[in-house]
Amino acid sequence: MKGNTMGKQKEKRDKAMRIILKLYGTKTRLEDIAKQAHVSPATLDRWLKEDGVPKRSTGYCQPRKGALSSVTNEQLVEWHHNEKKSLNLIGDMFDLTRERIRQIFVQRGIEVIDRRSFANGHPPKVTKEELEAALANPNLWSQTSVANHLSIVQSTLDRYCEYYGIEVDWRQMYKDKRQPSFPLDRAVELYNSGMSFLNVGEKMGVCFTLIHREFVIQGIPRRPVGSKPKHGK
Repeated sequence: MKGNTMGKQKEKRDKAMRIILKLYGTKTRLEDIAKQAHVSPATLDRWLKEDGVPKRSTGYCQPRKGALSSVTNEQLVEWHHNEKKSLNLIGDMFDLTRERIRQIFVQRGIEVIDRRSFANGHPPKVTKEELEAALANPNLWSQTSVANHLSIVQSTLDRYCEYYGIEVDWRQMYKDKRQPSFPLDRAVELYNSGMSFLNVGEKMGVCFTLIHREFVIQGIPRRPVGSKPKHGK
């Protein structure tokens, strides 16, 4: 419980610091910056000192071009490796993009840490067996449903599949597993009899766009161009 609380506090602080650092190099008053970050002026001042942010001139200052050149490699390592500051957060401190910070790290020979959960020797949160079981689950028929089942986002799901060497054709999985909300065979029969998607939908009590989408997903051929649909029920 204590670990979760500390994690939430750190996440809240990092979020506030991103706001602070974006405004710090502008003409925004410190009191207004503190208000927008939902912290007191004293907390704002303390955090800036703790993070080693160069003090701006009285009133305001513009972003310091080249200010990072005065920061030692040891300080960058302390921020990124020990304090676990992201490249985005370090970039905000000096009004530089994440990519530019990454380039500077490479130029200086500083290792850029991959924060992904299963990188750098950290054990994966999802095992290969759990992933394979989720993919084989007949009730999970889309990338979204598999990701939600594993409590991860879709981009992380893609990385896990790549990490474990599992190739997934999500479109084919959708076709194989998902059951339409209407009798597909009956819809095909009505459509082939000459009815339009609109009339098929009305006949079956579903939106015609669902009929059309299912035809596309299942690869059901359309009528020849120029054939006239029947509009009667």
